[in-house]
Amino acid sequence: MFSLRKGLLVAVAGLGVPWIFAGQEKPAIPIPDVIQKFAANESELVKVRASYTYRQDVRVQSIDKKNAVTGEYRVVSQFAPAASGNSIERVLEAHPSTLKGIGLTPQDMVDIRKTQPAVLTTDEIEKYNVTYRDKENVNVTSCLVFDVKPNKVEKDQRYFEGRIWVEDRDYHIIKSSGKSVPDIQTNREENLFPRFEMNRELVDGLSRVWASLHFEKNCGAVGEDAPRHVGGIGSRACLPSGPAAGGGLSTRR
Repeated sequence: MFSLRKGLLVAVAGLGVPWIFAGQEKPAIPIPDVIQKFAANESELVKVRASYTYRQDVRVQSIDKKNAVTGEYRVVSQFAPAASGNSIERVLEAHPSTLKGIGLTPQDMVDIRKTQPAVLTTDEIEKYNVTYRDKENVNVTSCLVFDVKPNKVEKDQRYFEGRIWVEDRDYHIIKSSGKSVPDIQTNREENLFPRFEMNRELVDGLSRVWASLHFEKNCGAVGEDAPRHVGGIGSRACLPSGPAAGGGLSTRR
């Protein structure tokens, strides 16, 4: 156990996750238990997501310094469960990219499909430092707030760095704000990744299934005349047995 000025640094027994208590109001259960619970819920979400049918709308726009749209990339896909346990993607719309001054890289596509939807699973959480900050309400939901960053960055791997909000009833992550790391800067390329905000809503109220229904990404200009890009990723989800009561949820824009 290591004492710090602003908190307490502890290695969670049986989990190996360094965490720091820096908050003002303690959660109802110990921090290590909260981390274990939300990581387990993220693992379950990965499995449940593959059993849903949903539509995903990815839109990225380039914007000049006057905030005028100069180009767009957009792909609309539908995902459905397969016998293998994975999802099958069917592209419904694929518009030619007209982005100006920027482009989407393979790392961007990994972030869209994997890093942003659910990364803090039981298998992945040991790669992160987790700092508890305080309690905070998201709309009307009481949440525990954590800062998250990778312990170390390994080559060709993608990580999340930012803040998460965990509802304090069943310990699901319902909001996250941050970015995918690392940025890639070499003599030959500069690949900078934007910040994003993810919001989840209850898709199945009875089973307490929270789904990622909306992302928003926003990246400021790198230089004075550099293009910027913003984008949104939305999903319309249905339960495996059909739409939930009030659960054919529309993407919020």
